[in-house]
Amino acid sequence: MQASDSNEDYNISELFARLPLRDVCLALVIGGFVFSRLWLALVFQPLSADILIYGNDARQAIDRGQAIYRDVKLEYPPVAWWLIATPRWLSSTPYPEERMSRSDWNEYRRNYIAGYHFELFLADVACFVLIFFVGRKLGTVPKPVLPGVYAAVTAAQPHLIYDSLDVVLLMFLLLWSISWLNSLSSRTAADWWAVASYLFLGLGISFKIVPIFMVPFCLLADVWQARGAWRFATRFMALALAACGPFLLYVPSAGSGVLYPFQYHSERGIHLESIWSTVVQLGSPFGFPYRLETSHESVDIVSGLSTTVKLISRLSILGLGAAFGIWALLRGRRYDRRTAFDLALLVLLNCTILSNLFSPQFLHWMVPIAFVLAASILPPRIVPWCGLTLFSLIPVVISTCIFPGPNFLGLIHGNPTPLAAATVRSGSLVTMALLLDLYFFVRYGVRRSDSVERSLAEMGSRPAGQPA
Repeated sequence: MQASDSNEDYNISELFARLPLRDVCLALVIGGFVFSRLWLALVFQPLSADILIYGNDARQAIDRGQAIYRDVKLEYPPVAWWLIATPRWLSSTPYPEERMSRSDWNEYRRNYIAGYHFELFLADVACFVLIFFVGRKLGTVPKPVLPGVYAAVTAAQPHLIYDSLDVVLLMFLLLWSISWLNSLSSRTAADWWAVASYLFLGLGISFKIVPIFMVPFCLLADVWQARGAWRFATRFMALALAACGPFLLYVPSAGSGVLYPFQYHSERGIHLESIWSTVVQLGSPFGFPYRLETSHESVDIVSGLSTTVKLISRLSILGLGAAFGIWALLRGRRYDRRTAFDLALLVLLNCTILSNLFSPQFLHWMVPIAFVLAASILPPRIVPWCGLTLFSLIPVVISTCIFPGPNFLGLIHGNPTPLAAATVRSGSLVTMALLLDLYFFVRYGVRRSDSVERSLAEMGSRPAGQPA
């Protein structure tokens, strides 16, 4: 085939299509996923941490009759509680004692972990399948890319994948993604897909609060393009029902205690794993020594800069959200639902990176979502894709090496090597966000002019979908 463009050799889609074994790559990704999960289930011995806390909360609430959020101070919203409690609900053996014997505790621990791991395994498989279909819907990257990224990132942090809740959060985000994208392309069920997307977004909020950052940018697009007050109202009601309904179920038993997850997270300090921890540590040579303390079941960094840095973190999130919101408002009706898909994911990633709260398991959903967004906005060229891969791979590799284990203790005690590695990781996370920000505006600009439309066509971007 004769090259029609001097840059054609640098088009990743073209390069991938020329590989003689390209059809084998997807089979290798699937095989790698299956092998890694068999290894996790049958060979690997994880260091359980969060899962034991969840198991104890479930026993206190179910076996001992304590009210969740009032007596048992769970820091997660109700849908997460349902996931945590299900292994206990399905067990017929009660454990009502205030203090369990060692044999009873070992039995309970073994049964609870098995049930919880099975739940997360189902969510894990669902994520692998869903991200494949999201990639097909976007249609801009080879089929193995997104599932391959997901399989690699989750397997790279084996201690965390089935210990935390983040794979399930990714499942809700992918369900939102595929429903939203289907609402753009479906001619017969667009409204139903749109309602489903808000339902999954609401469930994500009532599972872990963080998807709330996406809400204004989704609703604004439907203010312009829902084509009728009733359509907009049904979407908003689906969101409100899924986001608020689970909380309301616990008001009779917990009262205002149902808001405890919001109070808990507002009180938290600067996580040792966050990018702001690096800022505090860099202030040490300038007369701001720091110390580390355990608070809210995490390790926080504390110094004379802590209060100021935490305020800067919150102001930066508010400022970023306001800036993107103003940009969307200035576009008026040109801010369509296809643009909202990209912007909602971009804001979610930026706000999470800028937060004073960050844990290594966040990468289980952040990196796959970053690649979903990249599949939508990045041009099919090697340089930006290599940049994204590098700056998302570095945080995963460093987190795998540092958390958990002896290197994490070294970071806690200020040893230079893990401290330098954590600094590099923070810089990589910020660079990854900036790369996606840059290409978002390369695609959309501040105003969409004829030249931008031509650029989109040259980049191989798909035309915006019709509004649902």
